[in-house]
Parts: sequence; structure tokens; C-alpha cells
Amino acid sequence: MSTANLIKQSKFLIDNPTLSVDDISGEPKSKHAFINKLNQFGDKFLYSRLYMVLLGLLVFVCWYLEKEIVGVAIVIFFASIVLVLRRDTTPLIAIIFVIAMIFPRDIDPLSYGNAFFFFIPLPIAIVFHFIRFRVPMRVGKMFFPQLAVSIALFVGGIGVIPKDNYLTGLTYVILLGVAILFFYFLFYLYAYPPKNVDFKMFIANLLNVVGTIIVCQVATRYIQEPEVHFRVGSAVSIGWGCGNNFATILLFTVGGTLYLASKSKASLFYLVLAVLQYVAIVLGWSRGATLFAAIILPMYIIALFVSAGKNRRYVVFGGVIVLAFMLATIIVFHKEIFALVDMVLAQGTGVSGRDKLYSEAIQVFLANPIFGAGVGFYGDYYRFDIMPMYWFHSTLFQVIGSMGIVGILAYAYYYYARYRVMVRKKCAFSVFMIIGMIGFEGYSMIDTGTFVPIPIMIMIILMTLLIELDNKAHPETFIDYKTLLKRK
Repeated sequence: MSTANLIKQSKFLIDNPTLSVDDISGEPKSKHAFINKLNQFGDKFLYSRLYMVLLGLLVFVCWYLEKEIVGVAIVIFFASIVLVLRRDTTPLIAIIFVIAMIFPRDIDPLSYGNAFFFFIPLPIAIVFHFIRFRVPMRVGKMFFPQLAVSIALFVGGIGVIPKDNYLTGLTYVILLGVAILFFYFLFYLYAYPPKNVDFKMFIANLLNVVGTIIVCQVATRYIQEPEVHFRVGSAVSIGWGCGNNFATILLFTVGGTLYLASKSKASLFYLVLAVLQYVAIVLGWSRGATLFAAIILPMYIIALFVSAGKNRRYVVFGGVIVLAFMLATIIVFHKEIFALVDMVLAQGTGVSGRDKLYSEAIQVFLANPIFGAGVGFYGDYYRFDIMPMYWFHSTLFQVIGSMGIVGILAYAYYYYARYRVMVRKKCAFSVFMIIGMIGFEGYSMIDTGTFVPIPIMIMIILMTLLIELDNKAHPETFIDYKTLLKRK
């Protein structure tokens, strides 16, 4: 065992004195040989690309056939088995990433009726998991920052917001605060992955599957409803999200896909998928997402070639093939493509009323500087029928308008902690993730991304958790910033 791993184990055992060396990772040994063999199979399958591909295929097929109840029932049954048999719950994060994408358009939850009985096995399995696998209490690096966000959301508007408005916004307060904190806490508490899991590949494969599902769903919508081609604006809805929402997610799924392209001999395959994800961003008719996708594209390309290393020739070959295909496509379909470009440009550079929303947020902040006006605030420039939240369409203005100085402090703490996790390691994967986050955060400054709990922010917090687990597994790759500063 390497010195670095010994140091890692020693520190972990000091922090968790009730554990033995064998408890640090993986599944506890069972008295039954069959259970041990089952866990060995789980170690190979549950962290593999095959598992994620099958999960993504199930989600897409059920979405396409509008059999979401069947899909959810299958997923819950599978998750329940995993909870009963295994201590490590990390593979279930893949389900959280993709499950919202199983729901088709115009779904009324009340129409499900008795379908909710399919959820019964899940709480039973969770309770059984708690009883069977007793682990020491521990919290991750994002626990207290997310707790601070939860508190800021709850106290937002204190003293000024009417009771009815506060209760209206309570749904989003719970989803953005408590629910995300709960998921993060539980997944970190029961994170005991096998020692050989490469979380960088785990995250990259998961993001690639998510991006591919979105591409397939967007393509399906355009095939099913050709008139979508002639609409302008956020007209493309794939059920769980409009163009703005799925384009927001694609901004960082491209990073995982390009990381795979840099580390695989099958670079061409992943480059094609990355290009298709970019095309899907454009077809979402989101001007902001398209703008920030263009801004981070040169960064992605540089990172791709720098990180490819010995696979650079495969990347170059794949890049040439993709460019040639794109050029041929433009030549053959130049009329349609130029017409599409004209439609995009025809949207203009207007701010879509955001200037009024931003001005309103500033006024609300000045009137209520400590706690803001609350998530349930109802203003003059945004109308909502279903969503119980007044969106200022910007992370910054949403924070100051809804939560005031308390929100500013909470989110500053949250962002510091999240990006500290992401920039801690010296590796190519971190670069791809940070580039994706630059696109996401930039776009969220002019749209709602940071305040869309499902699936966007739950994906963000769990992706941060997976990076945190990878940091814990490989502390030898940490960047010593203090030493770097001293040298300067």
C-alpha cells in the first residue's frame, strides 16, 4: 500500500474511531457466501458504464412510450433491492440524476391515482437499510453551507411577507433548502464505495448519459412535431423541462462527454455526442444558453487537446471527421441551416423584461435589506400560474430580492465551499467540470438555473458530493495553495 493511501486511511480512522480498516470502503463481509458474491457483482456492475446506459435507456423508453409509472415502479423496486443488500448508496445517485427526465409533457400528478402505491417498497427499504447498516455520524463539506442556504430561504421575507405569500413559496423553500440538504446528508453518510472506483469516470459517464437522454428527447420532439421547427423562443418542451432548463443542464454535461473523449480511444464517438449536445442547446431556442455555450466552447476545446495526452491522435482524428461531417451537412442543408440562423438572430438582443425584474429586485432589497421579500414575494413584472415562486431570472438578483443580506452571506459561504471542493485537485477532470460550471453560473446570472431544484440543483449538489468523494479517495493529488502563495 502506498504512503499516500496509508496517510488517507490513518486520517479517516482518526476521524472515525469506531471503524476498522476493513470498514473504510466497500461492503462489510457477510456470513453468507451468496451475499458476498452478490456484493462482488454489485461492485462491478453498479459503478459501470453499462449500469448507467441501461438506466438511461429505461428512462428514455418509458418517456417515449409515456409509461412513466412503469419506469418509476421498476426503478423503485431496483433501488429498494440495492438499499436492502448494500451499505454504499452511491450508485443510487445515478437514479436521482435521470429520474425526473422520465415524465412526459402535461402530466397532472392527480391523474396518477393509486399509482403511488408503487412507492411503498422504498420507505420500507430505507428503514431496513438504517437498521442493518449502522454507520458513524459524519457530514460532508457541503452540509453546513447547504444548511446556511436552507436557513436563508426560510427566513427570507421575515417581517414583511404576508402569511399567504410565505406559504405559497414554502414549496420551493423546502425543495431548494431542506430536500437538497437531506439528499446530500444521506448520500454522504452512506458513501462507502469500493476502493477501486474511479469517480471521475463515474461522473463523466453519468453526465454523458444525461446529455444523451436530452439529445434523444429533443430529437424525438422535433420528429413528432415538425412545426416546432418554425417556432421561436423557448417553445421546445420535453415534459420535465423547457428549452431553458435542458439547455442549462447540457452546459455541464458536455464537460463530462469531452472528458471521456480525451481519455478514450473512441474519441470520435464522444465528440459526436458532444456536438449533438451543443446542437440541442441551440434547438432549445435559449439565447442565453447559446451565448454561454459559445463562450465556454474555446475553453472546452483547449482542455480537450491539453488533457488528451497519449490519446491526442484519436482526438485529432475524431475532430477532423466531425468537422468534415459538419461542413458537409452545412453544404447539403445550407438553406435550412441559414433559415434557422435567421430565426435565431430574429430573436434580437432584447432583455425580455429582465431589466424591469432586476430593477424591482434592487428596490425590494433596499426596502428589506436584511431578509429580503421572501421566495413567495409577488411583484409586478413576472406572472406565474403553476410555479409557486417569483423568479427574478438571475442568481444575484434572486438572492438579494428574496433573502437580502442574510441570503448574500449564505450563498457566498455556499459558493466558496462548493468551488473549494472543485478546485482542490490537480487533474484534467476538474478543469472540464469548472468550465461547465462557468457556463452554468454565467447563464444562471440571466436565468433561473440556480433556483430550479429538480433536477438542476439536486444534480449540482450530488455532482459536488461525488467530486468530494474522489478528493477523499485521492488526497495525494491535492493542490497546496498555501505553498504556491508562499512561493510568489
